[in-house]
Amino acid sequence: MTQTSEKLADFLASLRPLYERNATVKFDRMRPYSTWLKFTFCRAFSFVELASVQKPESAFFLVPALRTITEDLILHRFLSKIGSVDERETVAKHLMTIEVGNKINDQSQFFQTFRPFQPVLPQIEGSDEKFSKAREELCDFWQSKGWPNRNPRGRKPPMPPIREMAEKLDPGMLELVYDFVYRLASGEVHSSPLSLFRLGWGQTQSSGEIPNKPTFDTQMVGPYYLAIIQIYGSVLLCLWIELFEDQLGVTKEDRASASVLRDYLLSKYRWPEMVTFEEMNQPVTKPKNQIWPNFAIQALYLMAMKEGFIAGAKEILNANSHQQPNSNYREGEG
Repeated sequence: MTQTSEKLADFLASLRPLYERNATVKFDRMRPYSTWLKFTFCRAFSFVELASVQKPESAFFLVPALRTITEDLILHRFLSKIGSVDERETVAKHLMTIEVGNKINDQSQFFQTFRPFQPVLPQIEGSDEKFSKAREELCDFWQSKGWPNRNPRGRKPPMPPIREMAEKLDPGMLELVYDFVYRLASGEVHSSPLSLFRLGWGQTQSSGEIPNKPTFDTQMVGPYYLAIIQIYGSVLLCLWIELFEDQLGVTKEDRASASVLRDYLLSKYRWPEMVTFEEMNQPVTKPKNQIWPNFAIQALYLMAMKEGFIAGAKEILNANSHQQPNSNYREGEG
């Protein structure tokens, strides 16, 4: 177990009571939204917990889950800020209805082709009407929230892109998180030559040259992918706690534990980049060679982000905007 993994496991242990309080709830089929939100947080916590004990050679396969956690975060943030209680419940019920309908149709076609001898769940009588109504009402909801061109027909639920939700919510904040994590994780979701070649480039020789006959192996850049799931999984977990304090029942103790985890993340010299110095054969700046203003900036962020990543970043950006000179100023005026 790496030193980072051990420290992360300790931090998660202090947050586990928050997980346990949200992992078991009284479920109301007619009002599923709060349960959906809590279980989504629990999945994010479970991911980071798994990342804390993961071996480097298998970390590569967990990276795509970061995208799911991010999309969940933004969708719930939007619904909690924009929709009423009844609207949120309606969205949750309609999304479940549409998903069940799509899955039953898809599995029927698959099994009819490859395993026609196996009985599968048939389409429930009257489900087509229920399915169509759910799509239409979900479409109406999104149209009322500023997306007039939602199409109630087709396979996908008539939802706007997650990034557009992030942009409407926290301009300059959540869409940056989405863009970064989307690009970071999508290389492992979609077919990507860069992501796969990296598994051979991990054998880069001391001279900086890539070997002529590399061997494909997920262990080659295992520590890199382990750092990705541990660092960014923890960042997303902190965002969940910061943005959903009321819904998750975050206590003073939970808040303090999350603050300690944030401090740990911010104090690390390096978070894994999407495109690294190493793969571009560029020298990596070592901490001992780091120019002094960077340490001052790091200390500033540690102080500002005691209450959260989003809250701290907004505070710093606001302070910087107040210090900018007037763009209309010309020498000799004023």
